[in-house]
Amino acid sequence: MDRKTRILAILLALLVIANIVVACGGGDVPATQAPQTEPTAAGEPTAAAPADQPTEEPAGVEPSAVPAGDEPTPIGSPAPAGGVPGNPKRLDFLEYGAAAQLYYTDRNRALTLMNNANLDWVRQQIHWKDIEGPKGNFGWGELDSIVADANAKNIKVMLSIVRAPSWARADGTTGMPDNVSDMGDFRTWITRMAAPRSRSTSASTWSC
Repeated sequence: MDRKTRILAILLALLVIANIVVACGGGDVPATQAPQTEPTAAGEPTAAAPADQPTEEPAGVEPSAVPAGDEPTPIGSPAPAGGVPGNPKRLDFLEYGAAAQLYYTDRNRALTLMNNANLDWVRQQIHWKDIEGPKGNFGWGELDSIVADANAKNIKVMLSIVRAPSWARADGTTGMPDNVSDMGDFRTWITRMAAPRSRSTSASTWSC
């Protein structure tokens, strides 16, 4: 074999070896990507900080503490014992009652049953027209006895006022009075009548 033939054989062998190396994974290694940049206000790129790097708080800065006494009250917490100061209507417990017709009946039995049921109030409906005839003239009669008997059983009284007297309306019917101050006057007299006897008496108007 002459010299040219040997050189050609060597080149052919090198070419075969190079193909084998490429086929076995000896290709080019991809270049490392440069870190992403974010534009600044001036338009110059600035390297972005790694996303998983924790942010350090400035030295000497401590979290603000909640001032003493300002802790939020959990929803559903009970009211302070004795109710809210300055609000006597706020009670530590609910009071219960029942509506009754105590006119000209055995009130003692009805009120005793309320005591047995641990009720605090009785609600009695009254007809204004049957108590105040001409304005300022009252016939308390049976109502006075009802309040007294309830008081004796330690039961508070709520009076539901309906049916105005004919003098309180121009048409002579028993609806709401033409002048609401007439109703206010009657409520005031109701309170004065009940105050010496009842532990607590209240009045509502036109409630069924």
